[in-house]
Amino acid sequence: MKLDFAGDCSVSVAAEVKARLLEAYASSEPVEVGFAGVSALDMSFFELLHAAKKTFAENGREIVFQSDLPEEFSQAAAWAGWGGLCGDS
Repeated sequence: MKLDFAGDCSVSVAAEVKARLLEAYASSEPVEVGFAGVSALDMSFFELLHAAKKTFAENGREIVFQSDLPEEFSQAAAWAGWGGLCGDS
């Protein structure tokens, strides 16, 4: 299952982001997440991604984050410990 995030991914849409991640988890398919279309984000987005990754791992599921986070968010990703989202590891 391919899950692409685009537009605003800040706290104002956190419930929607969480619902999309839960829907992906409920599928039995492998999950790949893309970020190329993200135009706004905050720490709540990274927290939801972290929770999703942890939940998938704890249940023997794999979730793959593509390294396509827009460049303008790479500093925030690195600060949050998510530099790998930008292709930095």
